[in-house]
Amino acid sequence: MVLLCGLCRQDLPEFCRTAEKTGQTYPGFCNQYCFLAFGMGIREKVPLTNYVDQPKMNGHMIWPYINISCGWCTENTIELKHKRTTSANRVFCSRSCYSDLCNTGGRRAFARFIILRHLSLHPNKQFTALQIQKFLKPYGTTTGGSLSSGSIGSMLKVYVARGTIKAIGDSWSTKEYQIASSVVNSPTPIGKYV
Repeated sequence: MVLLCGLCRQDLPEFCRTAEKTGQTYPGFCNQYCFLAFGMGIREKVPLTNYVDQPKMNGHMIWPYINISCGWCTENTIELKHKRTTSANRVFCSRSCYSDLCNTGGRRAFARFIILRHLSLHPNKQFTALQIQKFLKPYGTTTGGSLSSGSIGSMLKVYVARGTIKAIGDSWSTKEYQIASSVVNSPTPIGKYV
């Protein structure tokens, strides 16, 4: 049985393409655009003439463009368009922002960014280290897909101490992690918390 995207009704991808730097697959949605647009209440296409002033475009319908903040800088926003290519999954406004994150954040900076971003996209959910390990897997060894749930738990202790993440559970039970509400409500890009 083929699963369909919750917004655009296209077939869901079977894996997260590492070249697109999506950070994770978006459960129930084919890409980041559909996930965010659905959350914003977008349910139907609009005329292309809303964006292009050309008579020959009359009658063409597209999903509305949405703007999101860059994962690293505060100067630029990213205009997301519904496509099954990298433009629907962009997280950084430029390659230099991605490079700055990796250079400033140290070892496995992008893996930590993926974790924090995933938690911030689901601020009301709690995830175990094992669940976090699963959404890192598509990235392979270069970004931390080889991390064990134990090493992820150790990595997250730093963020718990900083107050970026809340750890729920005691030393006897499996801990669950949730992004702190202060991080979700902050204008600071998620990359700066890495």
